Amino acid sequence: MSFVNTTASRRFTVPYASPGLLWAGATALFAVNVALHYPGRFNNDAIGQYQQALSGQFTDWHPPIMAYLWSLLLPIWNGPQPIFLLQLVLHWLGFALVADGLRRAERPTAAWLMLAAGAFPVFVEINAELLKDVGMASAWIAASGLLFWYRVQDRKPPWLVVVAAVILILYGMLIRANAVFGFGVLLVYACFYRPSMSTMRLIMTACVLAVIAIPVSNVFNRQVLGARPTEPLDSLLLFDLVGIARHSADTVVLPLDGLSAQEIRKCYRPYMWDTLAAWGNCPQILERFKAQVATTGQNPVLLWLDAIAQHPWAYIEHRLKHFNSELNFLVPSKQSRFVPLFAQSDSSPEVVRDDYFRKSALTWPVTWIVAGLCAIALLWRARATVSVGFARVLLVSGLVYSAAYAVVGVAAAVRYYYWPIMAVLVGLIVAWPEIAAIIRRRPATGWICMAALVAVVAAGLATRIADYTGLIF
Repeated sequence: MSFVNTTASRRFTVPYASPGLLWAGATALFAVNVALHYPGRFNNDAIGQYQQALSGQFTDWHPPIMAYLWSLLLPIWNGPQPIFLLQLVLHWLGFALVADGLRRAERPTAAWLMLAAGAFPVFVEINAELLKDVGMASAWIAASGLLFWYRVQDRKPPWLVVVAAVILILYGMLIRANAVFGFGVLLVYACFYRPSMSTMRLIMTACVLAVIAIPVSNVFNRQVLGARPTEPLDSLLLFDLVGIARHSADTVVLPLDGLSAQEIRKCYRPYMWDTLAAWGNCPQILERFKAQVATTGQNPVLLWLDAIAQHPWAYIEHRLKHFNSELNFLVPSKQSRFVPLFAQSDSSPEVVRDDYFRKSALTWPVTWIVAGLCAIALLWRARATVSVGFARVLLVSGLVYSAAYAVVGVAAAVRYYYWPIMAVLVGLIVAWPEIAAIIRRRPATGWICMAALVAVVAAGLATRIADYTGLIF
């Protein structure tokens, strides 16, 4: 394999660009990843889904497709191993296919950089967990890699490859309730995509297909997989209602007899809804809310809409505070220590100091969102190439998915941005030559993007050093 060195204007051989070495590297990284975390780590969500897989009785509290797939794999291997290994196989297959595609496009350095990106610490730490977020992202990167590998060589993917990619995209869409916001543009990339499609058209497509997919996924979960309804939407509605009551000082929007402003201040944190859950410090609010709805026949959605109509600014303040917590932006170090659920375990000086290293600016979702916005702005009118088109698809998928959390998010954790971080990182590497060329032609845009990233990191560090808590209550 050779490529042109534009500086020296001569052709020379790159010994490290052999396909065998690249795939051997991918296999080695996969093996190390497995060895680090085998057989995978259970968490509360995974335990519940594993129990459903064992019983064959599914609920829609978590989308049941993961538990259903797990139930099919249990006769082969009873335990966490099947889902854990499937996640890692898809993860490394996806990164290896994109890397090999770049190698075949005579970009060997980018190929090795892409392979290294698969071992980004955020990914290697989180993919130990048997999580919906990991299952979604692993399926989507594998599907994207399959399609890109053919298209970067100017080859049309065979129909069997397209079918496999579509199955992976749909699986990723069904494994998380809010995955509908990121899947549409990937589905278009698999079936109907042309590099000349504008970024705005991709964004509009993602939004339209999300609206269609919401009822379709609900029907699939309940009618096809037989999931018992558990009304998971109520957690979002109650979280928002309590947030509106807190920020408007109007307890009437949450029609519970005897509910006081003092009780709301004690129970509400914009960080997460779990303080109101059965396992939280204020389960009585959820219990009374369910009893009130059952007794009066009130529609929780109508209560929610009415509260927003009465106090729109309180709703916006509540959602922005929560989104800020999710993005890990203007928050103190180890912000979870201010949540009653975690106050005892997360408040020691050692834990707070350790948070600076475990959650550096490279792990903040806000850093990647800003980088993604800069990339998509720079590529907005870039010449339509296979690489630019692929990067746009990933960026739109990751950013639209992230934006939805401003409305539907109920908890804060880096894992919720696992796919957006992956989509932005892969998109930046694939489209970097075009991005660099645009910055060289219009250096002011590069400086604006750099200033935005520096400002975000500086502001985030300042609030941590100052222990600023103004946006977490």
